[in-house]
Amino acid sequence: MASIKTVLDTRRSKADGTYPIAIRITHERKTRFIATGCSIYKKEWDEVKQEVKSNCPSVTQFNCAIHEIIAKLYKVIKSLSEQGSFSVLTVLAVYHNRSVQPHSTIVVHATKVIDEMKSVGKVGNAISYEVAVNQLKKEYGDLPYSSIDYQLLTDFEIKLRLKGLKTNSIAAYFRAIRALYNKAMKIGIAERVNYPFDKYSIKHEKTAKRAVAPELLKKVFAYSLKQNSVAWHWRNYFVLIFNLIGINFTDLVTLSYSDVKEGRVCFRRKKTGKLYNIKLTTTAKRILKLYEGQHSTYLLPVLPEHTLTPVEQKKLISEKLKQCNKYLKRIGVAVGLTEPLTTYVSRHSWATIAKQQGVSNEVIAEALGHEYGNKITGIYLDQFDLKVVDEANEKVTGVVS
Repeated sequence: MASIKTVLDTRRSKADGTYPIAIRITHERKTRFIATGCSIYKKEWDEVKQEVKSNCPSVTQFNCAIHEIIAKLYKVIKSLSEQGSFSVLTVLAVYHNRSVQPHSTIVVHATKVIDEMKSVGKVGNAISYEVAVNQLKKEYGDLPYSSIDYQLLTDFEIKLRLKGLKTNSIAAYFRAIRALYNKAMKIGIAERVNYPFDKYSIKHEKTAKRAVAPELLKKVFAYSLKQNSVAWHWRNYFVLIFNLIGINFTDLVTLSYSDVKEGRVCFRRKKTGKLYNIKLTTTAKRILKLYEGQHSTYLLPVLPEHTLTPVEQKKLISEKLKQCNKYLKRIGVAVGLTEPLTTYVSRHSWATIAKQQGVSNEVIAEALGHEYGNKITGIYLDQFDLKVVDEANEKVTGVVS
């Protein structure tokens, strides 16, 4: 059972020489304090009776305030004990009507985490956290972590499904909430005893194959478009993605002149930090030549010349990707594709054609930046001769050239 004690906090005096009175709650070897708003001199405190002495001018007012807080706490504890197990944080959450100490609610804590992520350039994760927490806040308001339990997560999942979100989109929300909860436990504003993800399992669906057969991919590459039209440019980028082994759209549009060295493009993927070193195919060289000198920094003229903040850049790239996919889908319909044509189809198609051409799973994984097999296999893959991946890319791109 939780214990309650009234104490005079003598660790540090206030400017007028008085010390604050606090209520100490202890449960399951965890201790938290609640401020009473009352401050007195040491000589005015009765340690044995845990109350203010009569020599204090505000003795009646302060003792009444203390007794009122204690009575409310006992009522909260009695209610929680009747419901089952609980933590000190739960007591505080209920006592404060879910408005507890700084950073102990998910919205307040998430805001701090998101701001820190943005400040160090981790914009992608920051936006994912932001979207997930905003949805949670819209449904339930700001919550202490102790209120996020199995039942709430199940209810939240149902609400998201009713809004039309798919399983994997919902999974992204819940991964963000879980990550925030894990961070909160590390800094002590959430407790392991309340951790809901031991019971709640995040659901995933296998992503549908998005590869396009080589003969249809050839039609996409050869489809007649007016030179310098918007669709023509986006199709060029699609072809470039394929020739650069399914490079991510963000990495593609942020490739700089310094990334090209001796006929190879070298860059670190924004999402994972993994280093890529890809030999430029004849087609890749031809497309990049078309845009040479059109941007002072980047190889492709997708982003503006002026400097953007990480958040601005992330949002603009997202907008550009939507534009690109809009035009690609129109091209896909024109050449007879039954599934939407997107930049991601280029990456999937590269992997599928590589498999059809007899390229080993190990080489495909290395080329795409995936981990394959166990740790020993991973170490072996890290030592691949670039020539092996170069030959695989030549073989794959040669099928549709």
